Amino acid sequence: MEIKNVNIYEYFKTLKIDEYFELIKSAKTKEEKEFYFNARNFLLQEEQKKIIEEGIY
Repeated sequence: MEIKNVNIYEYFKTLKIDEYFELIKSAKTKEEKEFYFNARNFLLQEEQKKIIEEGIY
């Protein structure tokens, strides 16, 4: 297996919501679907924390 120098975190941050839905839709297993779902939820939570800390909300 070839390991590429890819920062998955940074890559996931660049995805648009429709791209996440496509990943979830095309996932082959329940575990894979949960991975994409949880990754998106984590990033949303981080965005929410940032907004709250900045006093925007």
